[in-house]
Amino acid sequence: MNQNPMILMAMSERHLQMMTSLDPNQKHQPTSLKLKTNDNLVGFGISGTITPEYLNCLQNDLKSAAGRGVRGVFLEIDSGGGYAAGVSEFGDFLREFAASVPVVSYIPNGAFSAAYWIASQSTGIIAHRTASVGSIGVLYVHYDMRKMLEHFGIDATILRRKGRKAEVNPIEPISEIAMASLGKELDATFEVFVEAVATGRGLTIETAKEAADESQIFDANEALERKLIDRTGSRLDALAWLSELVNQNGMEEAMDEELKLKNLEIERLKAELAATKYTATEAKVKAEAESLVKAGIAVPAFFTDQVIHTISGWDQQVVDTFFGFCKMVSPRIDLGIKLDPEKAMKPQEIDTDKLGLEIANIFSD
Repeated sequence: MNQNPMILMAMSERHLQMMTSLDPNQKHQPTSLKLKTNDNLVGFGISGTITPEYLNCLQNDLKSAAGRGVRGVFLEIDSGGGYAAGVSEFGDFLREFAASVPVVSYIPNGAFSAAYWIASQSTGIIAHRTASVGSIGVLYVHYDMRKMLEHFGIDATILRRKGRKAEVNPIEPISEIAMASLGKELDATFEVFVEAVATGRGLTIETAKEAADESQIFDANEALERKLIDRTGSRLDALAWLSELVNQNGMEEAMDEELKLKNLEIERLKAELAATKYTATEAKVKAEAESLVKAGIAVPAFFTDQVIHTISGWDQQVVDTFFGFCKMVSPRIDLGIKLDPEKAMKPQEIDTDKLGLEIANIFSD
């Protein structure tokens, strides 16, 4: 989703003032954390105002970590939010990333608005008992600078091609049409935010909307009750939990690999058994056919190798019926040849394969 780059996601007036004076494309990068563990983990600190450039850096860092075979990611989030642009795309990326590599978000003080959006897409969230989360909402700030320009004796003129070009600007009042358009953008971004929280946290849309009501901020205990976080604890607790998830993920991967090998072995054994059964059945059918021919009960025309191969593997009851049919028809064929040898087909003119297969196909159908 391509959000308006000026739609903001902040939790307080102070943070809002900081954000509106910040270039959304300024160089502000996540901090790499040194983790004292032996589990091949990587950590990043997310703080300050979240911008599109910031998220690009973090996404690249995570991709690089995955390329190095990192087994788990620790995110320490302490931010009041940021710009809406890029958060949805990064959230989708993080949720997909966490499906294969465990990601634990630790909140020491607060994760609000855009920062909580990011946290909600991780494998799990643990917040310090004194921390707060929430502020699920969006806003847009418009500054009317006409009086300031008038104070300094500055006149501004806007030339357009065409119509509503740059209709929202600081030197003209916002029209009702522009206000309605901005309202739709805010509504759409808010809906995406709520859906992301619901998906990431495994909540219903209704439950997520309740948490987003009035863009409230919740302390750790209430956030836990509302399932906006998974646990409360310290940074060490968060790292220990990540190690548990990593080990559990490793065990599941090992079990999946073992299961794959077992399934392959089962399929191999099934194939061997099927081949053995087929050969045994074919041998049994051939032996019975030879005994009938040898006893003069059935003519050889019915029991070519191709016919025997075709009927092998049938249910035994069907095979028995087929043999019974052959016993019944064979005497009539022999009798016809004996009564009128001159009119009988010569042996070389009898297509024995076709005769037997046609009979076999009747039973197959």
